[in-house]
Amino acid sequence: MYSMKRKYSLLAILLVVIMLVTACSKTATTPNGNNTGKENKESEVVTIKFMHWYNQKTGNWAELIEEFEKEHPGIKVESMPLVDNVSAVEYLKKLDLMTAAGDDMDVVAFHTYGEFAKRVEIGMLEPIDNLLSENNVNVSEEYSNDIKINDKYFGLPAKNVIPMILLNKEHLDAANLPVPTDWTWEEFAEYAKKLTEGEGANKRYGTYLRDGYAHYAVMETGMPDKNYIVNDDHTYYSDSPVYKNSLELRNKIENIDKSGVPLSEAISQKLDYRQQFFNGKVSMMVAGSWLISEWGEFVPDFTIAWAPYPRNSAEQKEVYIKPQGDVMSISKKSKNKEASFKFIRWFTTKGIDILGSNLSSWKESDVTSAVDKVIASTKRPEAIDKASLIHSIEKSISAKTIIPPVYITEAEKVYVNEAQLYLLGTQDIDTTMTNIKQKVEKVINTNK
Repeated sequence: MYSMKRKYSLLAILLVVIMLVTACSKTATTPNGNNTGKENKESEVVTIKFMHWYNQKTGNWAELIEEFEKEHPGIKVESMPLVDNVSAVEYLKKLDLMTAAGDDMDVVAFHTYGEFAKRVEIGMLEPIDNLLSENNVNVSEEYSNDIKINDKYFGLPAKNVIPMILLNKEHLDAANLPVPTDWTWEEFAEYAKKLTEGEGANKRYGTYLRDGYAHYAVMETGMPDKNYIVNDDHTYYSDSPVYKNSLELRNKIENIDKSGVPLSEAISQKLDYRQQFFNGKVSMMVAGSWLISEWGEFVPDFTIAWAPYPRNSAEQKEVYIKPQGDVMSISKKSKNKEASFKFIRWFTTKGIDILGSNLSSWKESDVTSAVDKVIASTKRPEAIDKASLIHSIEKSISAKTIIPPVYITEAEKVYVNEAQLYLLGTQDIDTTMTNIKQKVEKVINTNK
């Protein structure tokens, strides 16, 4: 009997010891020897789902994730491109459907500040002010673009898009034109005239001003404080002479000088801006820094020179560019918000440079090194005139970051529709500006 009791006592003691050892093995130890539940939680490996529209061709994605996981052994990243065609527009459609269905997601990316603002408005995204404070991150000081909405942060700026002018250097050389280093829109129009050659189907235009966007207001980017047709305080801004001047400039280039691809041709033939430039059908194109590497299926057989965005007038001394770029945010439904924050902070600092296909909004990023990586990622690095590219980047000054109201797309559509009527010759400029004012203000009032 004693032997049996002793046996059970030993078993009970053994079980207690096992439980204690197991508990200790699951509890992380701090450097001073103290154990806390927080360290235990942090020692667990979590997987975060990263929703985006990129693919492996748009940067060193495998290397980026591998490096992050190496630096953060407790976090795994599941990269989830929702589309195969690198279309941010199609990605957003799928993202919204998944959000409505309640699907799990942690980190979500946006390609414009307008689309980002829309998702903030509907409550899709988690405010990160507390996480920023805990990690001593000052967004306005550390990043080029300050993306605060209603005095809160809902994400961090990632890719920095700098508007510039792409030029076919062979066409410039043949016309004895230097690569512009500082110019106005009037000088841009003169270049377009001098670069235009031929007639009919074989005509080569000096420039192509893209359709389908609010880029009809080409001078809009040159404004330091206000750079949308609706202010962030929901007031109309198209009364600014910049908008009227922009439309008149484009009309001059396309319909009077006939040195730009006419809007009617762009619409009827459904022209692709990449195809127009890379196939040598136009000599200059207004575009963003994403085209340093994102050539699509085209490989230029000429040298691409770059010029800074033209100034709005000779009196304006600085080259202002409208802040644009990607945003990395955390889903409201994420169960791994701290881990997700670590990823978006790392992605928007070290990660962009590793990705090697875009310029960064992080101010500590080295421009020359970043440009070298972006150029090296292209199919034909020698096609890029590096000196003119770096000059154009350094010449550009970010204007005030404006987060447009959520209905900005609707307001811009009104602007574009009226602008098209003017550029197609069916109404005059004064009627156009009057109609834009009335219709945009109606959009504003409807959304108040």
